[in-house]
Amino acid sequence: MAIEANVQTLGIMKSGAASGIAVDRFVVESSSVANTVIKTSANGKALGVLKTATPVDGQRVTIQTNGVAQIEVLAGQTIALSGDIGADADGKAKAWASGPVLGRALEAVTTAGAGHRISVLLTLGQ
Repeated sequence: MAIEANVQTLGIMKSGAASGIAVDRFVVESSSVANTVIKTSANGKALGVLKTATPVDGQRVTIQTNGVAQIEVLAGQTIALSGDIGADADGKAKAWASGPVLGRALEAVTTAGAGHRISVLLTLGQ
């Protein structure tokens, strides 16, 4: 059962880089262009979780920075309950192996299918 709670958001402009266009419920990081965000790079430092459905270039978006967020999981991943979560190079949640910790899994995933989402308590590297 996916849940969200204690949602606080940060409004920011979206990136114009076609390869970095982010998708709703994916993890984003700051880009090199002021006031823009892109999908996280491999082990990138996450800013939060994108909460704007199907954003377009230059659109103002909402980013969840704390609380419990639903995040899309990298297909094929196995995630333990209370396991640390990181982000892959496409902005999807994965079991943490190295790099910044995004948060803690509030549910287990045995083998994630495409489009599977889980609830994550965001800690953003704390």
